[in-house]
Amino acid sequence: MIAKIKDETVAVFPTDSEVKSICKIGQGADTCSWLVMSPKGWGCLYHNKPTSLIKRRELKTMTAMRDGCGVVKHFDTNVPNGTYTLLSAGETNVSTD
Repeated sequence: MIAKIKDETVAVFPTDSEVKSICKIGQGADTCSWLVMSPKGWGCLYHNKPTSLIKRRELKTMTAMRDGCGVVKHFDTNVPNGTYTLLSAGETNVSTD
């Protein structure tokens, strides 16, 4: 996954294969709640949780109920602006800028 940080905003972009293997698209309740699709491709809202999705999770009105994954949960967002490659949970994140 790639994470882009700019002025305290974190944008995470999983690849198609990560969407299947990590985000678990199509796996019912085990699918990540924060996975979204935009005109630019897949995105992860874990670090920018919108109120509308938080409310839907609380009311259990959505199928995807997993609260993120180890990769995004362990990403330290207290880093300088830049682009980072997110490695497996617990591994060091590498700046690609």
